[in-house]
Amino acid sequence: MPYYVRLSWVDNSDNESGFVIYRRVGSGGDLTPHNYVGAGFEEFIEEVQGGQTYYYEVKAENAAGESDPTNQVVVSTFLISPVLTAVAATSSAIQLNWTDPNSVESEYRVNRRLSGGTGWTLIATKLADITSHLDLDLPLLTTYEYQVLAANTADGRLAYSNIVEATTLNDLPAAPRLDQATELAWENIYLSWTDQSTNEDGFRVYRRADGGGWTLLYQGTSVSFYDDFSTGGPRLGSVLYEYQVNSYNAMGARGSNILEISDSDGVLPAPTGLAATDIQTDSITIAWIDNSSSGGPGGNESDFLIEYINQTTMAVQTWSRPTDTVSATIPSLDDDIEYAIRVGAHNAALGTYGWSTAILVSTLLATPAAPTGLVAFPSSENPSGRTGYHEPESFEV
Repeated sequence: MPYYVRLSWVDNSDNESGFVIYRRVGSGGDLTPHNYVGAGFEEFIEEVQGGQTYYYEVKAENAAGESDPTNQVVVSTFLISPVLTAVAATSSAIQLNWTDPNSVESEYRVNRRLSGGTGWTLIATKLADITSHLDLDLPLLTTYEYQVLAANTADGRLAYSNIVEATTLNDLPAAPRLDQATELAWENIYLSWTDQSTNEDGFRVYRRADGGGWTLLYQGTSVSFYDDFSTGGPRLGSVLYEYQVNSYNAMGARGSNILEISDSDGVLPAPTGLAATDIQTDSITIAWIDNSSSGGPGGNESDFLIEYINQTTMAVQTWSRPTDTVSATIPSLDDDIEYAIRVGAHNAALGTYGWSTAILVSTLLATPAAPTGLVAFPSSENPSGRTGYHEPESFEV
């Protein structure tokens, strides 16, 4: 946008050879010859810069010299609008930068509003010639609009920048707190954790054995627990297993505390040779070899735990049998159902276990229940013309 200054004066002489235009830009210093117009002219126009203050005087001249100057005039051009840019610096800060096209501004006023908002809020006032501002303490993933005003407080001139917007970055999610790593039935480790962030995309569950490398077990969203089952998973014994849960998003991941689990401090010798010796429609008889009666790192067994799971409903049940037991009949089962069964030597005082290998056994199919309520009716005709089994239908007797 061009800016102009127009000067006009009254020519009071008839013997001038021309007029000398004196000018100074900004305050301080003397006015110096700037331009020249011929005799008889009473006007001068020039293009100038915006955002400046100009001082002018005019003198008539001829071969004898220059006249006294006119009165001095001051012209302040409109301020030039600064050009503003905004970029997210962190999850809580946005960096603003603008050009400084003026030399007479006294301050810059930084305004902000939520994206799509209507009212501006003054968030900072910067001295002249300052061209940046870091907007701090913002919530993550929030979009703001900004505008900067160049202001001359002495004469009230203002120039508005363009409006820009920026969105704070996401942040690394807070690490979850791993609360529990417990062995449950079927050689699975149950993990549970507390979600301590609001900006994670999901969680990753890792496991390692005896200080080795970490193995990713699970990656997913919106959960706070995980079952590490025996299929491809650990079987507790002398191995030390460690678990960690990470929360993650596009910015990266943070890991929880590490929990470890092992029976290495007291493992009962596990029963062996588990087999089904009798199978009925509603019961399964099993037998095993007791390897823990003579004691060991985990002590003598105080009882045997029989755990069995209905493979259709996945319901798990546990049944305790006395010490030195080597067989048992599991009652009250459903017919024609596959069950996974294992037996564990258990020392209740020490809290130690030794689990057998699980076996899969299916109950027999039960014979169907006898029909009841049989009735017979004499009939003089057979409307359907059929004999034997047919779909129920009504007919007259």
